[in-house]
Amino acid sequence: MNEILPIHVAIIMDGNRRWAKKHKVNPIEGHRKGVDTLIKIVEEAVRIGIKYLTVYALSTENLKNRTKSEVLALLKLIEEGFTKHLQTFTTTKKGGSTAKLYWRCKDVANFYSDDY
Repeated sequence: MNEILPIHVAIIMDGNRRWAKKHKVNPIEGHRKGVDTLIKIVEEAVRIGIKYLTVYALSTENLKNRTKSEVLALLKLIEEGFTKHLQTFTTTKKGGSTAKLYWRCKDVANFYSDDY
């Protein structure tokens, strides 16, 4: 039986700080766990042949409720995750298509440009 898969899947990352609070760890550890989970999701999406995966990880609304140090640590985690796994994700092929990652951080940079 052939499975019908969507071409594009979008996910919203949410709950990393709640996870950290529940497990009595620093919020950054919750974000780290979220990045680890995201890596697994991307790997599985590539494996099964999802062509487009959109991840909503930060919003400007969300940034207003976080300290600058938390946001910068989160951005560092995202960057490290992409740097570490980008080669794998962009060279893993399924059904002839190549998975590609794009990271847009312009709004984050603008958000903090002159505030601090």
